[in-house]
Amino acid sequence: MKNQSYLISKIERYFSSYVITTLLLVLAFYLRILDLNTLGFWGDEYNPFWISEPFKTFNEISIRTNHAPTFIPPYYYYFLNVYFHIFEYSVVASKLFHIFFGIFCLLITFFISNFFLRKSSSNLVLYILSFNVFFIWISNEARIICFALFFQLLNIYIFFWFLKNINKDISIKKILVLILSNLIVLSIHPFSVVIVFSQFVFLTIFYKKIFNNNYKKLLIFLFCIAFSYVSYVI
Repeated sequence: MKNQSYLISKIERYFSSYVITTLLLVLAFYLRILDLNTLGFWGDEYNPFWISEPFKTFNEISIRTNHAPTFIPPYYYYFLNVYFHIFEYSVVASKLFHIFFGIFCLLITFFISNFFLRKSSSNLVLYILSFNVFFIWISNEARIICFALFFQLLNIYIFFWFLKNINKDISIKKILVLILSNLIVLSIHPFSVVIVFSQFVFLTIFYKKIFNNNYKKLLIFLFCIAFSYVSYVI
């Protein structure tokens, strides 16, 4: 029994290693670039490629965005336009841009899971997502999906980081970080409104457990969320 316990402890320690984390990320990247040269664009992927053409100004991109059959704000296309200025304007370069953001999504998910799970379990989460066929396919999509998802996950990570450090003093810098995070994620994709609103719902329901009846801190957080919405609308 003692030997069995020792073996389990050793296996868990091995799977808690950052070496395993790095290896999983490398394998995830390899799976996503495996058929990169043979992949072309399909319908919806031509739209962002055309809108973010590198020789277009931000104003021209904004006009193209307004005429595109989508409700996505132009900031994603601005980012993609700058990327095409630095690198080449090609299908492969476009695919790589979204693949890298897909890998960043995996990394942020790993850090979020660390708030709730042991490192070995976080590596298991990373393993499941790295080899998930649907997520591999989505990462190869030259559309806003992985780009928006990265900022949404980053927003969730920042929110939980604040909750983890809730007993420490709340500084102006921390408040600005939360507001800016919410504002960025709202500006990138309109569906992010659900994520930011969920912060409001979560804090309202669990305020006693989180703030220990400290209504001042609760009001500060709710103000941050409300101010983010107002700033976004303006």
